[in-house]
Amino acid sequence: MPSCSPAGILTQHQPPGTSVLWGRGIPKIWRPYLTKRVLYSEVLDKYFEIQVTLRTLDLIDEAYGLDHYILKTSEVDLNSQLAMQLKREMLLALVQKTLYPEDPVTREKVLKKYKQYLIPVSAVMETREITRKVPSPITCQIVLFST
Repeated sequence: MPSCSPAGILTQHQPPGTSVLWGRGIPKIWRPYLTKRVLYSEVLDKYFEIQVTLRTLDLIDEAYGLDHYILKTSEVDLNSQLAMQLKREMLLALVQKTLYPEDPVTREKVLKKYKQYLIPVSAVMETREITRKVPSPITCQIVLFST
């Protein structure tokens, strides 16, 4: 219960043995937990060390791999320049059949596995990388009025 001191300042006494971690007026800030993981792309036949959230790792597991996740997810939901670049490279490799040049058996297996994601070459060429706009600094103009 708040009490008033002789100076007119409101104070509140906290019962002994209790502590307040987050009080009123102190906002709790949520930041994603980022972790670096090595992920394998079967289509590109490369390992990538990528900084991802735990939620993204769960989504990759649900999609049964990095390739399925990137190819299945829409551009809006990816929201990453790296992911968009990987998606474009994967689609180009699938359409142009440039994956596994020295192993035709593996190439056919991978093409058969990812045939649901094949789109025309013109559509792949039209996909552009996400370019993030850097926000301009806010400028303030002070106007003084005389009366």
